[in-house]
Amino acid sequence: MSIRRAIILLTVLLLISAACDNNMDGIDSYPMELTPISESELGQRTAEFRELSDGQICTGLNRYGYTADQGECHRAEGADSSITLDEAIAILRSELPKYHEFTNLQSEGDIHIRDYSGRADVPDSEWKFQLGRQIVNGIPIRFTRIDIWLSAEGIYRIDGHWYPNVVVPDRFAVNRSQARNSVVGHTFKYRDWTGGAAFNIGPDDLPPPDSLETVVFPHRVGDTIQLRLTWRIPFGEEFTWLNLYVDTMDGQILDENMLVNF
Repeated sequence: MSIRRAIILLTVLLLISAACDNNMDGIDSYPMELTPISESELGQRTAEFRELSDGQICTGLNRYGYTADQGECHRAEGADSSITLDEAIAILRSELPKYHEFTNLQSEGDIHIRDYSGRADVPDSEWKFQLGRQIVNGIPIRFTRIDIWLSAEGIYRIDGHWYPNVVVPDRFAVNRSQARNSVVGHTFKYRDWTGGAAFNIGPDDLPPPDSLETVVFPHRVGDTIQLRLTWRIPFGEEFTWLNLYVDTMDGQILDENMLVNF
């Protein structure tokens, strides 16, 4: 082989290697894993959280150090002043950002109200807001809804959190078509009004390819939470809610959920 051809070949190999490296962006840190913190660290974070709220928030932190409703709690006695919806939203937007270390909502811009309790035209003594789930690079993350309760005195209850430092890979080892075809033969076992039942997925049961969407799924492995990129495969008609979550990297079915239409 001539020196010129060797140089050309080496150049091509280097270009291919660089292209592969670019396609692997984010893979080294995927999946992001969340593990329980130590009891002493949790105690310290809880104390900081309580101090930040001046003892007004009655909910606590979960084993990972983030906001979670660990049990029933109520607003402080005597907090009976009624406020309007606009006043409640103003309190929500002004107070919630200070808890960013515990909710992972980094700014007021992350606060997207999905729903609220009560009537917009009637003042109330307490309001509950449901915030939209976390989205990273246009991809939603399951189980990241946050519920907030507040009164005229401020926020007194927070349930739910987002995840920090979420990495979403920029490629799939299992593409849309492969994920869709891989669930043929999978059997759902569920209970309906007749008792135990099963639904075996056949080729004719597969949903249209464009109905699949990517979703980050918090997958539990023991006490560890792995944030994995999945294909959500929805089924319908007989079932009002039937989803499979297939890992985009190894094709594993990570979860299934179903609500039977009685």
